Amino acid sequence: MSGGPQTDGGTRIDGPDYRCQTRTEAVRRDRRGPRMTELSHRNTPGVFDPSAIYSHVVVPPPGRVVFFAGQWGAKVDGTLIDGGFRAQVEQTFSNVQTHLAGLGIGPSHVLKLTHYVVELDQEKRTAMHGVVGTIWKTDKPASTLLGISCLARDEMLYEVDVQAIIPD
Repeated sequence: MSGGPQTDGGTRIDGPDYRCQTRTEAVRRDRRGPRMTELSHRNTPGVFDPSAIYSHVVVPPPGRVVFFAGQWGAKVDGTLIDGGFRAQVEQTFSNVQTHLAGLGIGPSHVLKLTHYVVELDQEKRTAMHGVVGTIWKTDKPASTLLGISCLARDEMLYEVDVQAIIPD
């Protein structure tokens, strides 16, 4: 072999796509296929299709996953927004979008939402889905909705955990 990279067993190899990796590492990388640049939203055939509300599976591109602490309807001064359940959900997602923008990403980078609703009923479910639907018209994040008895503050009616990705 003249001047080319070594490719046997544990010998290090070089090249534009394999910078100082073992052959095993390089082959493993090749098997990963093309790099994804967008989220892949999937609702597998044979399972209920919830795409009007959420996605069953969201596959992220390579990147860093970001976990948000529970977000709620806090104004900048830390007080709860007035106006009831829908106002709290709207303020919560305004806060989420501010956090996303601060990371240089947007709603399309959200992988999963976990909603916590105090005394969940159809009216609250409809209001929450209405707000979420204005942000994600298609390709909705994976989602879990939990009806609970209380949150950290007595007056809080809604909280959401968010997982997002900052793509490579």
